[in-house]
Amino acid sequence: MEDTPLSAEEAAIQASELIDRNRFDHARALLGKSFTQYPDDIELLACAMRLEWLEDCLDESKEIIGKLLELDPQHYGARYVLANIFMEEEDYSASEKELISLLQDYPEDAVLYAIYARVMLLTFNFEKAEKLAHEALRREPESEGALQVATLSSFVNEPKAATADRVGALIERYPDQYGTAVLLVQTLIDRGREREAYQLTCELIRSNPNDEHLVELANALKLSTHWSMRPLWPMQRFGWAGSIAIWGVIVVLLRGNVLDSLNLAQLQVPIAMVFVVYVIYSWVWPPILGKILK
Repeated sequence: MEDTPLSAEEAAIQASELIDRNRFDHARALLGKSFTQYPDDIELLACAMRLEWLEDCLDESKEIIGKLLELDPQHYGARYVLANIFMEEEDYSASEKELISLLQDYPEDAVLYAIYARVMLLTFNFEKAEKLAHEALRREPESEGALQVATLSSFVNEPKAATADRVGALIERYPDQYGTAVLLVQTLIDRGREREAYQLTCELIRSNPNDEHLVELANALKLSTHWSMRPLWPMQRFGWAGSIAIWGVIVVLLRGNVLDSLNLAQLQVPIAMVFVVYVIYSWVWPPILGKILK
């Protein structure tokens, strides 16, 4: 006696359960068999879309999304997965556009706010990321995605030692956020906030002590944030532009008529001597300090 064929609804329920249990091969086999009978069933297509997405077959998933949206232009699942795929492909503007459209239809959906917050975090729009994360938490206080974004973005917006500790705890609990936190370190450095970058780097090393690149970065930040390096801040912050600016000021003072016009010509020699000492200091002291701190 042959088994009674499953209805489209029954097949979709079974396939979804298999996907939830990560039994992807079984789900794929069931869906393949079911599509011979129900090629345009929306629920089966939604399962296939989710399966391809979870297995990182993004092009295949997008192809199914296209078919789903032809059948139902407002299909929540298709639009939700599409926004996530755009984010994974780093097409953040397309992801944001899709999320805004979804939020217009589902303004109380905490999950959408959490994803939108992550997109803003990945584009370094930290203030908006934190606001969106808090909107998600207001609707769903236990939202893990929103908690992750809120913790990471709050450190950039208002860095404190206590926040750095929370970031470290976050990375230990959610190792997948490690890469995002490393990006935040670089963002802090680019903004000239090296002390906060050093705090965050130390927390990341605690959760991943074998990351040699991060250890080297921590050593460099420890050196650059040492109190004895403050006189070299213009060169540290602005690089060659800072060096050129310092040289320009000195040249104007020593070769121009600035000191003469201020009746301070007697300061030319002391200023020249201080400048020479400063140049020697900038060459000699950082390598010595680096060896001391190691």
